[in-house]
Amino acid sequence: MASQNLNVGTAANSNNGDTLREAFIKVKKMFAEVYGQTYSEQGDLSGVTFEIDEDRIKASNSAVDGYVLTYNSSTGGFTWKEEFDGDITSIVAGNGLTGTSLETDDATLNVVGGTGITVNADDVQISDNGVAYAQLDERYTDAVAFTAATDYDVNFNSGTVFTTTSSIAMDLNFTNEEIGDVKTIIVTDSGGTSSLTFDTGTNTVTTLNGTYDATAGAVNFIQVICTASNTFFVTISQ
Repeated sequence: MASQNLNVGTAANSNNGDTLREAFIKVKKMFAEVYGQTYSEQGDLSGVTFEIDEDRIKASNSAVDGYVLTYNSSTGGFTWKEEFDGDITSIVAGNGLTGTSLETDDATLNVVGGTGITVNADDVQISDNGVAYAQLDERYTDAVAFTAATDYDVNFNSGTVFTTTSSIAMDLNFTNEEIGDVKTIIVTDSGGTSSLTFDTGTNTVTTLNGTYDATAGAVNFIQVICTASNTFFVTISQ
């Protein structure tokens, strides 16, 4: 049923609108439809719970058990659609996996051992010597050439060997360290007013032995090891 208009007349007491009875009959008919009830003048609508069922949904097709209601913004309409169609019927396993599909039982997916991987009954492990150099992160393999600066952050994430040529007073700050990290910094001195210090604003840096050689042409090998958060020990040699 379409909505019904309640004619309130052109003014109060104009006698050209719906009577109270006519108006409330229209209201009751609309409420009966909203609540899914059959209208009768003497019918009692009290105590009826509002529920949404198929009859109250305007969809482009009829509902089917197991279907879900989907909305299409381009058409502005609803459609009942089959999204879940029962058992898994196949498994596509990627590298290192196998799978089986059983329509009458649970599907299974298994990890398969391979190069560098050992599969046990209760766990998966990296085999002894299973990680090759090429598989390591850049923090363990890369050499980083950087331009000397008065303040330079040595980012431990970016490489394992850091090289530069310096003729200035340079202060090094160590960042993104992990306990156990060992880094090598090679500074070739090119004369000038060069020197080397380590930033201790947030770090604790202890030089175990050696000093920086500011002689032009000197190659300074600086080894840094992180032993705790923001804690480093340094050795310097030429």
